[in-house]
Amino acid sequence: MDQEKLKYFTKLVLRERERILRGLDNVQEDLKETSEETLIEEIDKAFSSEGRELLSSFIDRHTEGLEAVNQALERIKEGTYGICVRCGGEISEERLEAIPTASLCLSCQQNLERQSRASQALISSPLRKWTEDDVIEPAEEEDEEEI
Repeated sequence: MDQEKLKYFTKLVLRERERILRGLDNVQEDLKETSEETLIEEIDKAFSSEGRELLSSFIDRHTEGLEAVNQALERIKEGTYGICVRCGGEISEERLEAIPTASLCLSCQQNLERQSRASQALISSPLRKWTEDDVIEPAEEEDEEEI
């Protein structure tokens, strides 16, 4: 990748970092602006299982995004940006335009997603579905006669 394109993609990666940080800042600002009563209500919601999952998902998504940005900046520094970390092939500029932090070429990304879906299918579907006919009733104990 030539230096002009590298500068362009570096700007895209840095813009992505700014977008993620703005999202986190917005949440912090929202929390600062809420009244104490509203804040207590929000904390109660956050401690509900649904609220915890939502907050956890939000934090995970932004943490993963920042990690992807840091990895992309490291690849730029090392001179490996735009090269698939799995197969070593070139990542298309179209893909980098859409996802500046992409570390996999489209083919490797699709293979990874297929593997992930297959793993999820194995995890989510039981190996055996039991029916009432499969359950053996415990035998009634017979009175043992003394010999």
